[in-house]
Amino acid sequence: MTRRLVLRRPSGAGRRSRFALGLGVLGSIAVICGTRWWLGTNDWAGLGQWVGGMGALVAAGTALYIANRDVKRELAREAERVRVHAYYVEARILFPQQSMQVPQVAVVNAGTEPVLNVRLMTLHRASPSAPSAEIGGGAECPVLLPDEPWTIPLTVFPEEGDTVEIVYDDLAGTRWRRNGKQAPLPSAN
Repeated sequence: MTRRLVLRRPSGAGRRSRFALGLGVLGSIAVICGTRWWLGTNDWAGLGQWVGGMGALVAAGTALYIANRDVKRELAREAERVRVHAYYVEARILFPQQSMQVPQVAVVNAGTEPVLNVRLMTLHRASPSAPSAEIGGGAECPVLLPDEPWTIPLTVFPEEGDTVEIVYDDLAGTRWRRNGKQAPLPSAN
């Protein structure tokens, strides 16, 4: 035994749409019959042109509305893509494996697009009693390509849990500031 899937409208919706269509047809017939003696042949032709012009105006307005809506949607999608890409850039502290080595900071771009003007700003201490330290000494990476880390030796010795704050620009020109694994924020400077 086979079952057929039958899609049905809610009972009131079908009646309402048929009623509206019937009311529109009856209204049109009433207008035509009521004005038949009042309007001549040339008047009816002019009326048809006016109705056609109004229809074209409504169609043009609808097309502009749809185009504007699509542009806004695309801009929002692009802004979201840029915001998500900012999460792929991160600074990590590399602790030395041997006692004679110097700790380093590696800035990694795990995204698909390069970032520009990467600068190390501050080493934020995990301990609230220890002050933050300015790092980087003005070092800047003009272009950080995807999957190519930028490594810089630290002049201060970090402790476990410390984070590094970086500043960088994306290809859209937005400047971002990120501290460790925290969410990146648009930066004013």
